[in-house]
Amino acid sequence: MRFKDILFLALEAVLAVCSPVQNPRVDSFHDLAARYDSGADYLDACGKVSKSIEGLDYSTEIRVDPYTAYKCLKSTPYDAVKARSFIGEIKKYAAAQSTLAYLKDPPEGYLMPAVDIMGEFDSILEKVYNSHYDFDVAVAKVFNAAHDGHFWIGLCSQWQLRFTRPDLSLVSFANDSNSVPRVYLRQDTENNYVPSPVYLINGENAESYIKKYSLLSGSFHDPDALYNSMFDTIQNGMGGITNYPPGDYEPYTNVTFDNRTTVVYNTIATVSQPKLWTSINSAESFMETFCVNSSRFEYTTSSEPTPPPTDPTPPEEAKPVLTQLPGYPKPALPFSSQGNFAGYFIDSTGWEDVAVLAVRSFSTADDAIPNQHITMNLYTIYFTDFLEYSRLQGKTKLIIDVSGNLGGSVVLSPTLFSRLFPQVPLWTHANRRATKLFNLLGYIASARLFTVTSLQHQDSGYNYKTEERPDQSRFDSFEEYFGPVEAYNDNFTSAVGLSKFVEDIPSYLFGSTQPFAAENIVILSDGQCSSTCADFCEWMKTFGVVKNIVVGGRPEYKPMQFVGGTKGPVVEYFINHFDSYISEARDIVETFGLDISAIEGGDDLVNGTVGGGVVPIETGKLPFQLSGTEGGGVNIYNAFRVDPKDGSLKGEVPLQFVYEKADCRLFYTKETVLDIEKHWARVAETMWGNGACVEEDA
Repeated sequence: MRFKDILFLALEAVLAVCSPVQNPRVDSFHDLAARYDSGADYLDACGKVSKSIEGLDYSTEIRVDPYTAYKCLKSTPYDAVKARSFIGEIKKYAAAQSTLAYLKDPPEGYLMPAVDIMGEFDSILEKVYNSHYDFDVAVAKVFNAAHDGHFWIGLCSQWQLRFTRPDLSLVSFANDSNSVPRVYLRQDTENNYVPSPVYLINGENAESYIKKYSLLSGSFHDPDALYNSMFDTIQNGMGGITNYPPGDYEPYTNVTFDNRTTVVYNTIATVSQPKLWTSINSAESFMETFCVNSSRFEYTTSSEPTPPPTDPTPPEEAKPVLTQLPGYPKPALPFSSQGNFAGYFIDSTGWEDVAVLAVRSFSTADDAIPNQHITMNLYTIYFTDFLEYSRLQGKTKLIIDVSGNLGGSVVLSPTLFSRLFPQVPLWTHANRRATKLFNLLGYIASARLFTVTSLQHQDSGYNYKTEERPDQSRFDSFEEYFGPVEAYNDNFTSAVGLSKFVEDIPSYLFGSTQPFAAENIVILSDGQCSSTCADFCEWMKTFGVVKNIVVGGRPEYKPMQFVGGTKGPVVEYFINHFDSYISEARDIVETFGLDISAIEGGDDLVNGTVGGGVVPIETGKLPFQLSGTEGGGVNIYNAFRVDPKDGSLKGEVPLQFVYEKADCRLFYTKETVLDIEKHWARVAETMWGNGACVEEDA
């Protein structure tokens, strides 16, 4: 047995969780890689992973040796020629990202570093990587640098083996109103003793370690929201500290407390698609199966048809109907579907007149209900009935808890607003990058009067006939719609209103009775509100004049933003959108004989040219396959603030880059971390009673 294997087995012999530990582990995967990264020892690592899971029940979580899994990824061969082609195609998708110019030179108040996304892609090609995995890590870091939850990519090597520390569950709270929050183990707070705060994580100050890890995530543009995302909460479940960011893994985590005891948590590795591993015996076969597009979305690389099962598959048992969310009280009205909307009454002395609408997501996706329009109607009926029921029960105040809400349907958020403020019209103002691809697809989409494809449908935004100006008037031509309009050293389309989504709001909501006065509504967030949730909060603030309270964040007496997630209203996916639109555009050109030879990229579209400068090739033909059902995404629109009186523009900077502190900031306490009803009662006390916000440093 080789020395490094003996070393690893010796390390594994230590218990996964033990306390106290006299000699905490100090090596990391980076240390081990640097010490033994000769390459030759990695050659059979992927085969070892495959062999270790033979015969296991693939319907359960499949764990494998993390060090062997890491060696497998580090042994994947790097192909510089394919990498160059891949980056060239990905840049065509990324060109649609609406914020590129602002990210390169951020407006004052933006809290994240400037990043030249296209320049960073180019810099990747100037380097030589030891493995394909290292290349994927570099690509992922470029996407993450945008700190935009709509801008992401699913890379083949990063989806197959996941590294986590599932037993490390942390919370952050302050012991009293005069102290900043400290970090604690979740399980310690649930026992009847005074927990000792976490002092060090892997030898580094706990709060500093968590801040560092949070900044490696691309989910949020606000550092307080990122910090909050690391912790376990009732609203969000397990915190992000359990998941390693791209390329940053440690085989174990030493957690040292103020009382100087130490607990060690092992990292585990899980296999995402175990059935696909049956044909893998080397790093090369790993690449062929997961990264080369000849096997995309298949369970085998063989061209032979898969034989039918010899025994009929037993029917799946029906999932139990969810009647109460974990950690939440019993709802005042039974909720629909997954409980993305759930209404509660506070059972706390003095606040019997307060109702709470927990809006955990605006998503309409539900495995049990394949038609999303049905789900949307169920949610609309639910919150309409709950607000009316609350009024009949004598509730005069409303908390809307959007903690952890990452967005969802672009229709549900204006629908909820219109139910709360049925007399208030909504105005919006947005634009998108005027790219060469948009010019090509928009010309084709606008060339026919009738709508026959998703490219020509109003949801796509390419057909000028389905678009409106912010004042809700129509464009006269595609040329007027496309522009381009020069702004912030970039080219954009003419401004549009997103009122087309408002058209789907049930008409019975308009003109109905307003259920709560604006001063009796407060929105509660942990800063992670994103996408359509950000739209909703913008309307509630600007049009409804509703106050907000944000909770948690970094341990300091400073302001915190209420919305820390992406404020872009629409995401467009690589597979679901770009692939479909490009294919449909080609069909329209062929069917109607459109002459697009004069438009840049037109010949590439018609001929299916690979390597052209405008039209990306279909994701299924990329040099490396993308993972997930969407493959990746870009934020399409920049949203701007408007005057609620007439819809006129009130700011030249997209909301994504506008710093806005919350009306009030609170720190979590031990009891509000553990009991969501006490959490809501404290918010009510702060909003309508004698509770105090965090005093901010001057």
